[in-house]
Amino acid sequence: DKLHYLLNAVYKEPFQTSESKTNTSLGMVSVAGGSPESTSESGVGGGVIDETSVRFLSSDGMAFTLREEIIRAWTKNLLPTQHDQKVQLPEPSTTLEILFRFLQTSAHPDLEWTDFRILGPLSLAADSYGVYPAAQVCRIRREQALQNDIVNRPRAVMSYALDSQDWELVDKTVPFLIGESFAEMVKLMKTSNMIILWSKYLEKWDEVLQIAFSFSESRKVSAHYSKGYPRRGCNGCKSPMSDTTTIRIMLKLGKGVKSLRNLDDTFGTLGDFCCDTEREDIKAWRAEVERGIQGIPSFSSLLSSSDSELGDASGGTHDNT
Repeated sequence: DKLHYLLNAVYKEPFQTSESKTNTSLGMVSVAGGSPESTSESGVGGGVIDETSVRFLSSDGMAFTLREEIIRAWTKNLLPTQHDQKVQLPEPSTTLEILFRFLQTSAHPDLEWTDFRILGPLSLAADSYGVYPAAQVCRIRREQALQNDIVNRPRAVMSYALDSQDWELVDKTVPFLIGESFAEMVKLMKTSNMIILWSKYLEKWDEVLQIAFSFSESRKVSAHYSKGYPRRGCNGCKSPMSDTTTIRIMLKLGKGVKSLRNLDDTFGTLGDFCCDTEREDIKAWRAEVERGIQGIPSFSSLLSSSDSELGDASGGTHDNT
């Protein structure tokens, strides 16, 4: 009886369904009803919802009902301080459904192949509510997903990094967001101060882009006349060909600061050049750009500096002795 009770302790109820159905894989039941007040509720296997149950509402209008003793035993900071059978939570149903599956005695989700769009919010919720089995699985899966997601889903990684205040991860992620639309970054940044700092951070990358453009003028290849027409050619092998390598690189740089995210793509491989002189020329050009990128301060350091300035401006503690 006790095992049966525990298995039926968590179930999910959408407000807008028109018929009841049992999901045996989740151990949850969807109950018919039009509103929280008028819904007739029952647990899996005929268990009755009583005053010891607590209903949690997701941000998108889904209801999850858990037994109070399950909440006390397996979570932290989730049970309301005052007994209330209806608690509004800020997380969406997609996050809460997975989180509450970790409160069941059946096999927990292994979250294999789950990316940061799910792992980020789930990790924050697991840490916040002390669902430690979920937090542990999320930690392992985050490490596995990071290498791929930081390139392909940098906004999801950045959202998690900012919410969790993982500044090391913030600094790893921001270069992959260079070139994203400013409107998308405004949505991502959490405060107006961060938006301002993001603008300043982009200015640093713009300065490096200007260095990249200006350095092309000081290369060893130079204009010379071939059959009466001024054409750029290589001073190493004296090839009369147009400087196609320079043109290709300039076209890449013309796409903006996003071109600085992948210098291998922008500057090509060392086998793309007509002679050793041009190869060394391009290497020096790229090295100048790399030095500029290395000189860009980390985003977290800009944020830390800004916070210090705000603290001083708001009348922080000063030694007047």
